[in-house]
Amino acid sequence: MQGSINLFVSNPRLFHDALLTGFLLQAMLYLHRSFFAQALLDHPHKPLSSPFAPSVSTAYHSASMILRAGAHMFDRSADLAMRAWFFLYHIFSAAVSSLCTVHGSVD
Repeated sequence: MQGSINLFVSNPRLFHDALLTGFLLQAMLYLHRSFFAQALLDHPHKPLSSPFAPSVSTAYHSASMILRAGAHMFDRSADLAMRAWFFLYHIFSAAVSSLCTVHGSVD
């Protein structure tokens, strides 16, 4: 019984922390996404050598942090994470951005 009480108390805090972190990271990802894509188009094998290198590193860092936060949220409370469909949308977008970086760098 004690474990279920702790889980119930921690769920609102978990959701609150995930949303605050997610809003900042999502904003950073969406602000830099177009420059990130342009860098991948212009320099598919070395996007960090493009003039948009700061956007590439920011978008990749934001995407990896969104994925890490999503994994943490699913580990702590999968039921709560599945109800937050908008969070899943951003996790998918971050996964696609990370995949584009990895796919473009493999030769």
